[in-house]
Amino acid sequence: MPQILPPTKIYCFAPIKSYLRNRLQKKKTIDHNEIEKETAKFLQIYNDVATIIYEGCFHNIDYQPQ
Repeated sequence: MPQILPPTKIYCFAPIKSYLRNRLQKKKTIDHNEIEKETAKFLQIYNDVATIIYEGCFHNIDYQPQ
């Protein structure tokens, strides 16, 4: 009597394994790239705001000899 393998075992031997693995890897890469883009965008906006705030501040430090 032939033995019936569970779906997880069939997956290991099926040619679809490499296809699914590649698709998941590409999705993971795309998600990672989107996170990097959002982070870069946030940091650029934060840097612009910090520059504007800094340009508006002047610190006058005088030396008073005694």
